[in-house]
Amino acid sequence: MKNDSKSGIRRDILIYEETQPDGIRLRCVLLETGKPAEMLEKTTSVAADSSEMNNSWREQDIILAQVSRIVPSLAAAFVDLGEDHEGMLPLKLAPEGIKPGQPVIVQIRRSTAEGKGSQLTARPQLPGFFAVCRPFEARPLKRSKLNFADENNREEIFQNELNNLEQEWLNIKQSAELGGSLPKLLARFQDPLMQALRDWTGHGLRQIQVEGLELFEQVDRILSEHAPDWRSLLRLQPEDSDYSLVDIFRLGDLDKQLNNRTMLLKNGGKIVWDQTEALLAIDVNSGKAVRGRDPQKIWLETNMQAAEEIARLLRLRRFQGLAVIDFIRLKSEQDRSLLSQHLEQQFSYDSARLQTGGFTKLGLYELTRSLKKL
Repeated sequence: MKNDSKSGIRRDILIYEETQPDGIRLRCVLLETGKPAEMLEKTTSVAADSSEMNNSWREQDIILAQVSRIVPSLAAAFVDLGEDHEGMLPLKLAPEGIKPGQPVIVQIRRSTAEGKGSQLTARPQLPGFFAVCRPFEARPLKRSKLNFADENNREEIFQNELNNLEQEWLNIKQSAELGGSLPKLLARFQDPLMQALRDWTGHGLRQIQVEGLELFEQVDRILSEHAPDWRSLLRLQPEDSDYSLVDIFRLGDLDKQLNNRTMLLKNGGKIVWDQTEALLAIDVNSGKAVRGRDPQKIWLETNMQAAEEIARLLRLRRFQGLAVIDFIRLKSEQDRSLLSQHLEQQFSYDSARLQTGGFTKLGLYELTRSLKKL
């Protein structure tokens, strides 16, 4: 596999487990230049059985469920996902002639805010490391990660994985034909471990560090099956080592980075993060940074540091939606231009869909962010 060094960003993947009061928590963390940039996790309850709970659907899950009603005015069908939870299926993405009471195979396109239901499609897509199987489209997709494969083997790698995904789709349809209690999980693609290895390998990756032999062997099996060339980056951190991955990479405050309302910057400035129902409001202020220094310089410095931290936290917290950032007002047009350029540079590391509106007349910076599905 090739390494992408264009961005100059050093990337490492850390995979480890932690014991929590409610079970065992698996965490997959992507580090960029030593800082956590993205994180995926799941907690396996020691008391839970192996069945999938209806209220735990994830994006990209493929489910067999029953149509509860058709609403022509919305050009949508509503699908019963269990526990008084419905998903909205646009009729343009539904089987022709769909009717209430009919079982239908759907995929969750997006999990929305509580009470708003999930967005569904009846045209599922199956993601792999290098290929995306699209049973209802004319052609499959080649993922950009394929460019990191050896040029002589790319087509073979792509075709082999596509064949496996097409077989998985056949298995999904067979499982649906068997029926059973609805809703019924048919396939899941957002397992954190698989997703981390599928989405984060490449792009200047230096190593994949795994804590514990059992987890290491699980990762090795996944890479052996799907992306064997990345196995050379795999490193084991023994569980009985004097230091854990959390200690070595200073991740003890990761929960604070994920949840705190206020984040301090290196120069004494701070960011205040307020999530409302409609949007995310982020305020930047200089805090204690101005004391004894040129205010104009410190305001620019604070804004530049805040831009880096905000771009990182949007990824780390897996934010989706509209965000409005209130930076410290800059009097110089040159300073405002520098800040805009710096923001765009920081956003360029983000694989999500970002639409930036720039600065408004009132000096607020607007953007929208949505996670890519495949």
